[in-house]
Amino acid sequence: VALPGGAQNLTQFQLAEHYAESTLGALGVAIDLHHVGAVVILSHQNCGALKAVGKIFAEGERELETNFHRRMLAEASDVVKTEWQDKKIEPGYLHINESNEVVIEKMSI
Repeated sequence: VALPGGAQNLTQFQLAEHYAESTLGALGVAIDLHHVGAVVILSHQNCGALKAVGKIFAEGERELETNFHRRMLAEASDVVKTEWQDKKIEPGYLHINESNEVVIEKMSI
């Protein structure tokens, strides 16, 4: 299940207050219906939803942006883990690396 703004919606940077509840509700339906064993939480470089809440990174701020996503993914992972202690949580960050390749960096949280 893909939920736009999913990682962000589970943090202090959500677009609106009710987004966390909606995101957790949609995730809960998927977990219950499909007996999900693992939850993958992805965030990505140059995120429009983050820009909408004023979190904008300049071209040369790659490390700052990556670290921000790492913290955001940790916060979102904690929220999901609180709801579903028995689920494996796999956070990742999708971005363009220095070689101009699209990669998903698995975040160790």
